Amino acid sequence: MFACHKTADGQEQACAGWLAVAGVHHLGVRLAVAIGRLAPETLNPTPGWPPLFGSFQQMAATQARRPSTEDSNFRPNGAPPDRQ
Repeated sequence: MFACHKTADGQEQACAGWLAVAGVHHLGVRLAVAIGRLAPETLNPTPGWPPLFGSFQQMAATQARRPSTEDSNFRPNGAPPDRQ
């Protein structure tokens, strides 16, 4: 499973975008649908959703190129970390 970036640590929920794009390919997701733990419609985007990546690989490659500004190691333009 892939956790939603909007959930708090320790309270993670599955990412709706990931479920819609890649969930059907994940054995755990298919099992959850089969035993009723996850509704099948969860695997389909609904009207008003933002654009989704075409695949998990496309999302991962794109996000890997985008450093998070919340990351304590993030330095704009590759600047070295501050020395203290």
